[in-house]
Amino acid sequence: MQKHRLLLAAFALTGMLTACSPRPPPAPPPPSGTVELNPGSEFDVVGGGGGAGIFFLNGGRYRFTIDGVGPQGADIAVLQTKGEVHRLADIQRFPGTYRVAPAGDVPAGAQAGGLWLENGHGTLLHLLTPSGGRMPPLGTDAVSILMQ
Repeated sequence: MQKHRLLLAAFALTGMLTACSPRPPPAPPPPSGTVELNPGSEFDVVGGGGGAGIFFLNGGRYRFTIDGVGPQGADIAVLQTKGEVHRLADIQRFPGTYRVAPAGDVPAGAQAGGLWLENGHGTLLHLLTPSGGRMPPLGTDAVSILMQ
């Protein structure tokens, strides 16, 4: 009888510990699409602190230009890097002015590092830190994306 009570107590304690242990955050939803910024010489079409890129969405390729709004924005616009686009259901919501995304808008469990930007439509752009480089701080500046 004593063994039976000890066994039940052990099961109860194990259940309580399992219920109280923190669970890992849920995986973020997959990106809506991907981008490449300034991928090569064929995109060297914008001058004065701007660049160009390709947005890949549902098998389509969409060209865009990216310009800096302010000095730090100009530094971001000329980076040669890749990234992901999140929370985009319609290509019409991709262009716009992107500023640093509030921490609460970045998907839980999302890849850290790089720069998370958000436009007025709620579209998130995650630019990865260039290989062998660093991501300039955007501060209060912004980048503007226009479709070609």
